[in-house]
Amino acid sequence: MARRWVVNEAELGIPVDAAARGPTTVRWFRVRKPRPAHMEKGFAEAFGKSHGVECTMLPGDRWYRFVHPAWGDFSVAICSDILNAAPWASLRGELLHLFMCAFNKDIDLFEGVTWVRAYEVYANLVSVNHGAYGGSFVWTPKHSPYREIARMRGNDLFLTADVRLPVKDLLDAQREGAQQAVSSATCGWLGHPASPEKHRFKSPPPAYRRNPKTLG
Repeated sequence: MARRWVVNEAELGIPVDAAARGPTTVRWFRVRKPRPAHMEKGFAEAFGKSHGVECTMLPGDRWYRFVHPAWGDFSVAICSDILNAAPWASLRGELLHLFMCAFNKDIDLFEGVTWVRAYEVYANLVSVNHGAYGGSFVWTPKHSPYREIARMRGNDLFLTADVRLPVKDLLDAQREGAQQAVSSATCGWLGHPASPEKHRFKSPPPAYRRNPKTLG
């Protein structure tokens, strides 16, 4: 029996030399999903049975960390990748942004999980769900109500949006936020007034440390 493979990939296009004269060059990357979801495995089996072939989802074999001179460092997730805490824990302290594309129906679940990941990784998180279901969110690890940068609800959506993400301020919070939180707690225990919050970012999670060797 013939054998076929199916992959789930995110395509990333990054403009290069956008300020130069002439057409902007775009560099393309493809990020393959490392862990196929149940729906994807079911699709591969159904495709194989309906076409008389043996069909399997081909998983990716790596996680990617990109570094941009203006945007800082970031990674890309595909849908249920966000449910797997292991890769994001390994990249903790090395990301400013986490971008996720998805096709899921459980909007409420993913809304909660994406915020948890945004705070655990202490990075901006952009979750873009398919317009058939809607439910796209953009978070940054600030105190409520400043943590929600954008939210798009409703099904059958076909739209684009420009969203501004904090970069330098977040990097400063990653580098200095833990020590600032300790100093603030010390002042509190001593009964001294704490200094005002500089950028309204939450304190980084315990044991968070920005990797000084990475480019931000």
